Amino acid sequence: MIGCTRSFSAGCPLEQPDSLEAPVAAPEKQTPDEEIFDYRLLLERLEDRELAAIVMQTFREELPQRLHALHHALAQGNREDVAHQLHTLKGMSANVGATGIHAITIDMQAAMNQGDISDLAGKMEKLEVTCKQIEKVLLP
Repeated sequence: MIGCTRSFSAGCPLEQPDSLEAPVAAPEKQTPDEEIFDYRLLLERLEDRELAAIVMQTFREELPQRLHALHHALAQGNREDVAHQLHTLKGMSANVGATGIHAITIDMQAAMNQGDISDLAGKMEKLEVTCKQIEKVLLP
C-alpha cells in the first residue's frame, strides 16, 4: 500500500476510517497538498481504500511515461500527439484526484487550441514541477 507524506496525513489512505458509509465532505479551503492531489476525491469515487491504493500506484508508475511522451510530441511538433497526450494526462489526473495536473493540462489544451504548440514550453515547466510535487505526496 502507498504511504503519504506527513504534510498530507489528513488525506492519507492509511489513516482513513474503516467505514465509508457517509462520504467525506470537502473542506472549505484546501491545504497546499490538496491543491495538487486530493485523496478524498479518489476515495469518494472508488469507495475502496485498497482499490484507491492500486489506482494511485498505477498513476505514479504511468505519470513519467506520459510526461516523456508529451515531451517527445512537443519536440517533434506533432500537434495530434500533443493533443492525445494532454487528453490522456487530463483524464488520468481527474480520475485520481491529481487536481494540480488536471488544471494545468486543461490550461495547456486551451493554449494549444488558440495557437502554436511552441507556446506550451512554459506551461510544460509548470506541469513538471507539479508532477514532482505529486510524486512527493504519493511517496511509497
